[in-house]
Amino acid sequence: MRSALTKLFFCFLFSLGFLANAQNFVANIGQWPQPFFYKMQWQHAAVYLRADGMRFFLEDPAAFAHLHDETGKHQMPAGPIKSHVFDVIFNASGGEISPAKKASEYHNYYLGKDQKYWKSNVPLYEEVTYKSLYPGIDLVLKGGTENLKYDVIVA
Repeated sequence: MRSALTKLFFCFLFSLGFLANAQNFVANIGQWPQPFFYKMQWQHAAVYLRADGMRFFLEDPAAFAHLHDETGKHQMPAGPIKSHVFDVIFNASGGEISPAKKASEYHNYYLGKDQKYWKSNVPLYEEVTYKSLYPGIDLVLKGGTENLKYDVIVA
């Protein structure tokens, strides 16, 4: 069972690459509520990296296809927008999350009226590593120009 779930998880990671262009990982330095440390956002998908696993958020791209029609008018989707959220929990995770390859760009966040969520110079990273995800196994997640990539490092 665990083997089948692991294969399904990695197939899903691979399939994210076909949804939209990947971005860098954005560090959470207090601009968003915890418990996640990094976020990668696509046009209709996002992944949130936590110490014990990952949260995936997916939206139906078809719901937004008509937002920009040929006349340039913007229209809100009619009816509810289909979306899915699911968590992948690393049961044996005892390691740490560490970023690598800091980008020269940064983000600024001024969210709402509460200044505790206003953060400047928020760093971006090309890679995030789950060190010692399982004994002797690291998981390296990479943002690219077209997809989310990963390397499983076995010691």
